Amino acid sequence: MAPTRRILVVEDSTLQQRLYDLVLGAHRGHLVEISHAANGREALAQLSRQPNTALIILDVNMPVMSGLEFLSRIKQEPLLRHIPVIICSSEDKEDDIRRGLQLGARAYIIKPFQTEHLLEVLSRVLQVPMEELAGTSAPSSERQSRPGAPHASRPTPLRRIGS
Repeated sequence: MAPTRRILVVEDSTLQQRLYDLVLGAHRGHLVEISHAANGREALAQLSRQPNTALIILDVNMPVMSGLEFLSRIKQEPLLRHIPVIICSSEDKEDDIRRGLQLGARAYIIKPFQTEHLLEVLSRVLQVPMEELAGTSAPSSERQSRPGAPHASRPTPLRRIGS
């Protein structure tokens, strides 16, 4: 049994927070423990109380303190800079993606994302087999060979069914 990992979701949209809870909630309590912050300032306060966070899922556009400002700040803190960050944002400009990765994000996922893709990236960054994280088997062609390398990705276009 894998150890419990604390994931901090920094996201101001309650709908988006619920989506992360649904995606990760099946393993809450035994593989992951999820906490939420609605902006960068709240996230910094939580991290000061719980620096043993294993991963941060970060939105870019938030009130009070943006995701990129938050990322810049934690990467300057010796006790926090080791925490891997995955940016999940609707900001899809190449400059935004490049800046997020340059500031230290391990991956940059464009919203809306597919659940399998998010779980694949989480699996790679946390170095947890996809089978443990998702309860399913991931095709070997989807696995990344370099678990710590920064990665930016765009969602696979969704096909409209019906008229």
